[in-house]
Amino acid sequence: HTEVLTLMLTEASPSVSRALAIEKGSQVVQLVRLRSANDVPMVLVTSFLPAGYHGLAGLVHEDLKSHSLYKLMEQKYQVPIEASRRVIEIRMAGDFEASHLEVPVHAPLQYIETVSTSVDNIPVEYSKASYRGDLSRFVIEIRKKKI
Repeated sequence: HTEVLTLMLTEASPSVSRALAIEKGSQVVQLVRLRSANDVPMVLVTSFLPAGYHGLAGLVHEDLKSHSLYKLMEQKYQVPIEASRRVIEIRMAGDFEASHLEVPVHAPLQYIETVSTSVDNIPVEYSKASYRGDLSRFVIEIRKKKI
């Protein structure tokens, strides 16, 4: 289950501007979603997308509760995701995360920061995801590249 908590146009902060390689104060789409499984909140995700790129500002009018963000970006806005870079760390829940994820303040969270790029290597999504540490497990598989 996905609940859209925020979907709006806003000005990019300095950190969002750096991540998306856009000017500070540029318009971005801000999307905050709470994802649950079996009525248990699992992950809180905040995404930022450059509003001026391929008309992504139109995302504020989309049903992102029922439709995949990446599928809409690819099919409707012609912005396919080609690559993503993720940084994973452990953080402690603040008030906002704790209230939405139904965990105590300072509970450990698996925090994943992602920058996704389009086929022309342009950053098109910067996201910050907080996963419940008590219910999440990640498996990372690495394969040798064939030459």
